Amino acid sequence: MTPAIISSLAIVAFSALIHASFQLSVSVLTLLSGHSLGKQTARRKVLRLMNGFVCGVLVLTALLISAIVYYLSLVIHHAAQAEQL
Repeated sequence: MTPAIISSLAIVAFSALIHASFQLSVSVLTLLSGHSLGKQTARRKVLRLMNGFVCGVLVLTALLISAIVYYLSLVIHHAAQAEQL
């Protein structure tokens, strides 16, 4: 496989992971707000919980993307060095 094919597949895989993560996040936020409203919880508490959840998802998504990009850069760099030999 050439590095161009590997990077194209990596982009598709990253997009799928990010899409799945956001779909799961929306589902969890819907469940959280419905559960809180059913218990007549204060709106500020629900807003604080949702903001914390969204910030956590953003941080974890950024960490996941950076880790995968770092790993792929190592693999591509190693493959490029192997081709030069």
